[in-house]
Amino acid sequence: MKSMGIADETALRHRIAARIQQEKYVAMRVDPLVKVSEEEIADFYEAHKDSLTIPERIRAKHIFIATLNRPSDEAKELLEKALADLTAGKKDFAALAKEISEDFANKENGGDLGWMSRARLPADFGEAAFAMEKEKPALVRTKLGWHILQITDRKPAEPRTLEEAKEEITAALATTKRHQAVNDFRSTLRRFEEEKIDIFHDQLGL
Repeated sequence: MKSMGIADETALRHRIAARIQQEKYVAMRVDPLVKVSEEEIADFYEAHKDSLTIPERIRAKHIFIATLNRPSDEAKELLEKALADLTAGKKDFAALAKEISEDFANKENGGDLGWMSRARLPADFGEAAFAMEKEKPALVRTKLGWHILQITDRKPAEPRTLEEAKEEITAALATTKRHQAVNDFRSTLRRFEEEKIDIFHDQLGL
């Protein structure tokens, strides 16, 4: 701490408290000034319409065996047998998920993973999942382990209406405006402090 010009822990606490109070003061002065108009929202939507799409999504289910504490070949062999039983119609997906899946968050509901976009998935899982055809279960290996993965539905990318994107646009514009307002306010404070120092120097004849 001393290398940072802080004498001790008490001084550090005082500095942190002062910083928190400063941030609260800045927020109190700036936040009421941050307004986003309907016109600004509409203009932003028109300018960025192409990027404001709902991305392609898939719905999938899986049966998962981890390889953290198990050899990869052993996990793969277990799922190969399960996939063979599934393909032969000896067992259905939900029964296999409940019986052997190690994803405890969804094994009781048939291994359903819900709707997912590529951006929300680990790269190795997402790449394999989005390349698969519907209703064709297959083995997939990821960094975490082996999966029997099946795509149950798919939705293509589609544009969002202004109403659907409005909340996101408003938040983005407000964040940008607040950042600029905070910078402007702090610059004004610094100029004010410099002016006070200059006047003080003049009074002393320095």
